[in-house]
Parts: sequence; C-alpha cells; structure tokens
Amino acid sequence: MTVLAIAAAFFVTSFLLQYAIWRIRLPQRQIRALLILYLVTPVVIVIVARALGYSVGLSSSEMVRVWVLYLPVSLAYFALYAAIELSSPTLLIISYLSATKGAGCGAAELLEHFNKKVELRYRFELMEQSGLIKMTGDLVEILPSGRVYGNIFESMSRVFGLQKGG
Repeated sequence: MTVLAIAAAFFVTSFLLQYAIWRIRLPQRQIRALLILYLVTPVVIVIVARALGYSVGLSSSEMVRVWVLYLPVSLAYFALYAAIELSSPTLLIISYLSATKGAGCGAAELLEHFNKKVELRYRFELMEQSGLIKMTGDLVEILPSGRVYGNIFESMSRVFGLQKGG
C-alpha cells in the first residue's frame, strides 16, 4: 500500500506542478516539458526529503516498484494530454453532428466542412514548434526528438501488447 501511496503522491505532485507552471506560462515544447517535469519531480522530492532528514522508508525493491507504477501512469497521462490538447477528428465530427440537433448532414457537407478546417494544420504547427517534426512545403518529416518520443510510446505499446502481433 505504501508503494501505491508514494507513486500516487509523486504523480499528484507532478500534476500540481504542471498545473501551476502551465498557468504561469505555457511551455513552447509541452511534451518535452511534461517528460522532464514528471521525471525530475520524484527525484527532487526524494532528495529534498533526505536533505530535511526524512526517510522515504522504502527498500530498494519497493522504490523500483514505485517507479514501475509511476512511469507507465505518467506515460499514459502524456498520451491522454496529447489527445485532449487538441480535439481529435472523431470528436470534431461528433461535435459538428451534435450541433445539427439530430437533423444530421450529408457526408459531402462533412467532407467539405472538415477539408476547410485548419485543426490538422494547427496540430502540425504545434508539433513543429515542439521540435517533433519539420514541414517543408508538402513534406512532413519526423525529427530526432520526435523519433525518441515515438520510440518511447511504441515500446510501451509493445510491452503492453497494444500493437498487432504484440
């Protein structure tokens, strides 16, 4: 139970720090800022606690279990954060259809409406600003930092069997 409580305390503290930082100034590279914040916060908590004379009270194996719980929960939150940062196409379509108050609309109207929308372009711009991709004309390329984040999430997908054949 202590392992769960400490992992939860690490996550809640990280989340509250993120909330405060995001309220003061939204980081330009949000995903990178999340990764750094959520990796550094527990380490700082442990260092400060020890400096103040407090003992975490966990054995080495229990601390490993804290990290084994904390890291996947944090990665899941990053994926959720990325999903809610900008509405997904599915949510945009549902929202648009909901605004028709049950009257619906034609597929051609939907295609025309969403082809004019800039949400995907905005997502590309956010990703480029974060240093994840590079856009040159019609070509979109993944940058090394984007590849690192992609590898992290693909690895976790394989670990949890979320990919076909995994």
